[in-house]
Amino acid sequence: MAAPILHLPLVAIVNKSTIVTDDQVRAAVDALQKQVSNDFSTVGWPDAILFFAGASDPLPAGAWSLIVLDDTDQAGDLGYHQTDLQGVPTGFVFAKTDAQYGLSWTVTLSHELLEMLADPWIFGVAEQRRDTITSYALEVCDPVEADNLGYVIDGVRLSNFVCPAYFMDPPPAGAKFDHCGFLTAPFSLAPGGYLSARPNGAPEWGQIKARGTLAPTPRQIARQAKRSLSRTFRRTKRS
Repeated sequence: MAAPILHLPLVAIVNKSTIVTDDQVRAAVDALQKQVSNDFSTVGWPDAILFFAGASDPLPAGAWSLIVLDDTDQAGDLGYHQTDLQGVPTGFVFAKTDAQYGLSWTVTLSHELLEMLADPWIFGVAEQRRDTITSYALEVCDPVEADNLGYVIDGVRLSNFVCPAYFMDPPPAGAKFDHCGFLTAPFSLAPGGYLSARPNGAPEWGQIKARGTLAPTPRQIARQAKRSLSRTFRRTKRS
């Protein structure tokens, strides 16, 4: 019997920014492909085929896209993903806005790509059942999202991410909770990290921030609009 053919998502990384060059984005795509195929998918998250596209290049039918732009279209937002009118996952990263916050656009690019692969249609939820049931959005980079918690492939800084065991309570014996090894338990948070959560019976999604975090980090402030959109789409139909 022939092995089944795996149809991986085809994801275009499109450069429409004026502050990063096509060569810089191509280098990021090469590093991201290694991250997705060698690190992300080997722990149980989806794999994908990535390719670079210029601002005016046509994309294959059905290809997902992650577009690098200059300035955010929502106040302070570094990046987000959603679906287009045909239901195809589409993400946006704002390189100039990243620079204004002193953050890495390649970490944001990695962050949005991995979260888009893990939850393309923004409805993934994990439940923690203790005395009550708490639902958590399946956002795989938020708990460890700070730039300094990421790692480098071929000179490109990328986002850290949590492993599937992070959303299991109790976890499997010997489980690893995030790629870089900062977390030691399910649903825990690294400094600067957070989770979108909804306690049992609560009508709204809220945020749980890392203990000891005195104020929101620049990335938390910059991504607040995306978090609000995610909660809206999680409650109602996706756009």
